[in-house]
Amino acid sequence: MTSQDRTATDKPRRVALITGAASGMGAALAADFARDHDLCLADWNGEGLAATAVEIGNSTLARKLDVSDRPQVQATIEAIRERFGRLDVVINCAGFSRSLTTRTPLAEAEEIFDNVVAVNLKGAWLVSAAAAPLLSRPGGRILNISSISAFSGGRKPGSLAYAAAKAGIVGMTYGLARELSPDGITANALAPGMVENTGFIASAGNSDERTKLILSETPAGRAGTVHDIVAAARYLASPEASFVTGHVLHVNGGWMFR
Repeated sequence: MTSQDRTATDKPRRVALITGAASGMGAALAADFARDHDLCLADWNGEGLAATAVEIGNSTLARKLDVSDRPQVQATIEAIRERFGRLDVVINCAGFSRSLTTRTPLAEAEEIFDNVVAVNLKGAWLVSAAAAPLLSRPGGRILNISSISAFSGGRKPGSLAYAAAKAGIVGMTYGLARELSPDGITANALAPGMVENTGFIASAGNSDERTKLILSETPAGRAGTVHDIVAAARYLASPEASFVTGHVLHVNGGWMFR
């Protein structure tokens, strides 16, 4: 073994924190990043999270986490510090949507709006802010999962809270990039469109006809896959993306400009 080979072999594995890791995009990201990262996986769904962690194995730390709860977020970052002593990548994938329109009774609407924003936006902010002091300097990566809804307002009425939260993710990403880039930490966002096998289509209440309409408006002619999301995340989280920051990468087959 040459000295160069020995250096490459002895190089410590990077450490990644992935929220929303119990299912969908988060679970797919976890399975892929486990190949060359030590992981902390977090989700409010403890049962699903445990299943993901068992399936992945390796050096995986699983934390049941409500990302909108500051003490829980701080405890998770401290657990990462104690277990791994470092953190290189943060992927904020935790999120959900509930239908909200201007016709929703105001008291109910306020509750829905607060809950959606708390998880999708506040949660991503809390995790990013708590993780920032531990992130590698240089080389740290923050990747936030936004949505095409941030730019389109959603496919139909009902996406008010979700679209607002995901648009907030974009602005927050820009702010993080401006603040942290001088330290060699990048902050970027992904804006997926329709993605198969993540619960996106079912949770959005799309009928088969509605889904066909969306696909007919997508220049690529198909829905995305979790592999499309993973490939994009892989690049933005990599050392090779050190000069890419404050960027929103649209992964939607051209649906954005349909």
